[in-house]
Amino acid sequence: MDADPGEVTRVFVLPEAAGAGLGRRLLEIGISQARLGHSGPIRLEATINPVGFYQKCGFRSISRGLFSHGLGGDPIEIVHMELK
Repeated sequence: MDADPGEVTRVFVLPEAAGAGLGRRLLEIGISQARLGHSGPIRLEATINPVGFYQKCGFRSISRGLFSHGLGGDPIEIVHMELK
C-alpha cells in the first residue's frame, strides 16, 4: 500500500491472502494517508479486476484510460475512480 496526498497509489494483496479483509484494511490506511493535507476527493487508478472491490469500499468510476508502463507490451486498461 502506498499513498500521496489526494491519491491512493498502490494496494496489492497476494492471491492467497484475498478474502481475509487485508485489502480493505490496507485501503483504509491508504485513504487515511491520502487525506493528510488534502481536503478534496481521494482518487485512484484501478485495473479492471479490482473495480468491484473499490466500488464496495465507496469509490465511484469517473473515467477510463490506458496505462503504459514504458517497458513495452500492450497498454493496460484502467479505471479512474474517486471517493468523496
